[in-house]
Amino acid sequence: DEFYRRAVEEYGVHYIKGQVGKVAPTEGGLLVQASDLLDNRQILMKTDMVVLAAAIEPDPDVRRLATMLTASIDTNDFDTKVRAAQKFLSDGNRVKVSVRFRGREMAHTNLGEKLLMDFALKCAEVATMEKNPKLEGRFMAMFLTPKNNK
Repeated sequence: DEFYRRAVEEYGVHYIKGQVGKVAPTEGGLLVQASDLLDNRQILMKTDMVVLAAAIEPDPDVRRLATMLTASIDTNDFDTKVRAAQKFLSDGNRVKVSVRFRGREMAHTNLGEKLLMDFALKCAEVATMEKNPKLEGRFMAMFLTPKNNK
């Protein structure tokens, strides 16, 4: 997401989800004829460069549960998310656990780190923590890997 945002804002990159019909060289660039699937229209665009990328689909054997917490989570919600993560981990899947900080919560990131460490401790029977929790913007995240990889 960060790469996508920077490319659009800083470099003027245009992303189009669609099907390319034709790319033809013209004087000073390329002429692209395509159909935009989001706007449901045909487009003709002169560009400097064209990057064609196929849609990426996750491997069906790889499942990962992303658990989102907030710094002010209730005990019952916390336990529910722990149980869901333990089930995924016992099935041999990785789990990403993250805490989102809103507004003034950014001044108390230590509480989010404690929350993540408690989460990892509750999952210690079935998982190991890949790396210590890391703060990136308004999110602090960690990954748990199953102890018995299948």
